Amino acid sequence: MTEFPVSMIHPDAPEIFSATALFTAPIDLEGAAARVGTLWNESIAFAWERGGSILRFALRDVVVLLSPVSGEALPERGRLPAHGFHVALTCFAPMEDVGGFGAEANGFGREGGGSEGDVGDRAAEAGSSRMPGFTGEEISELEGLPREIALRRRAATAHVVLAEVADALMREKSAVGLFRPELGVVQPPQMVVELADLLSKGQAPIPLWVGIRVSKPDLVYGRTLGLPLFGHLDLEVVGSLHSEEEVYAMLSNVVDYLLSADAFLLPGQSVRYRDGKDLAVSQAVSPADRAAVLHIGF
Repeated sequence: MTEFPVSMIHPDAPEIFSATALFTAPIDLEGAAARVGTLWNESIAFAWERGGSILRFALRDVVVLLSPVSGEALPERGRLPAHGFHVALTCFAPMEDVGGFGAEANGFGREGGGSEGDVGDRAAEAGSSRMPGFTGEEISELEGLPREIALRRRAATAHVVLAEVADALMREKSAVGLFRPELGVVQPPQMVVELADLLSKGQAPIPLWVGIRVSKPDLVYGRTLGLPLFGHLDLEVVGSLHSEEEVYAMLSNVVDYLLSADAFLLPGQSVRYRDGKDLAVSQAVSPADRAAVLHIGF
């Protein structure tokens, strides 16, 4: 059987991605950013750029840009819940040349500002701001790793930062939800807060990072959305005889495995399921959107 290199099958995890926080009314963005430090025991130094249109700070070499905008956000497809104000949230996690645009540039980062003496609510639950499992890693901690693994770990770090910032934003009284364009969903404030809390327990907030859709037009169909942000092809199940709940659970378990370990799937491999059965993995084109996916025979 021909073995394909990972880079031929899976996309590179992007260094930049975004989300949109929706509100019914304008918020105190500086106060919300400061709340990240309080909740997660992070030292944050932020500053306004571009004439006060972008609030910038950095965590673990991930640059966070928050852009407040009056009016409604306009998605490429579909409609969003009613709102009158939104914040464009961008996470930039470069792999190279961090010094020019990273956590230590221009005084941004852990060493300056923030509430250094305060122990955050979430960090206190775990005893440290570095939770076991999904803690996020600095650029320097990735030196010597294969590029593909380093990119995936940087993506995980950026998504940890996303969860922390989204947690702080969604605690605003006027919060409507967090829109993730790659996932095609708006997650309500309480859901975002509860999912972010999983980080304090060393668990990945999978639904906040990766969408899993399951339907049953006849046989059961399942598909993930968002795995390319972590350097993996999305997963798909077509024509399954299992229940919708079983398909969802299987996909969720595989996603958790891929994100929590330096693991990847390739065509020709198999997934060992809980009943000891091996599920075949093959590359396919999704009938839903013609995207390249990994099909799991389940």
